[in-house]
Amino acid sequence: MDIIEITESNYREYKSLNIVAFSFAYEGAMGEMGAIYIICHDGQIYHANYCQGDDPLDPSHINDIIPVLKDISWRMFDCLSNNPDWKPVDLFAGNNLLVANEIYDAFMKKVQEANLEHPSRLFQRWPGFMLGLIGKEPDSLTMKDIWRLRRTQNEWSTRPITMLPKRPKKQNSNLLYVYISGLIKKLFVSLHRKN
Repeated sequence: MDIIEITESNYREYKSLNIVAFSFAYEGAMGEMGAIYIICHDGQIYHANYCQGDDPLDPSHINDIIPVLKDISWRMFDCLSNNPDWKPVDLFAGNNLLVANEIYDAFMKKVQEANLEHPSRLFQRWPGFMLGLIGKEPDSLTMKDIWRLRRTQNEWSTRPITMLPKRPKKQNSNLLYVYISGLIKKLFVSLHRKN
């Protein structure tokens, strides 16, 4: 299984995906902040990131790939769907999942049957549950497996994240400040582009 990367350079190729579910991580989310994972009806998994990486997707282009995103009301820690064909599921810690209505009930039944020890465990298990329901993979596939696949196929763990500055030799305590400042600057730039 390959994970297809959607970037700012190639997003136009992925405007008509047949999406069954997708996760969306806020910029400060636990896990991979800014990550978008998409599972389509054919079982293909796509990944995009709108705030980090070598070629991050511009936030204004996310709606081009996932048109239903315009029908989502984002709140502090979760979201609401204003589209009757999609239902949200909270994955906790700034991560949200939207599931197509056609599979939502079966997905939630699978979640209940799994009897997860904490609701946040769904973050790790949702891709396997989804792929199992559409008959494309065993339902044991986890986000960790997907991250390993991405590392293996893209060797992204060895490439620097372009948003982070090189660490100064004597200013290690300022690294977090520089990183957060960069995130804030990027947010203001993306908001400015929208206006």
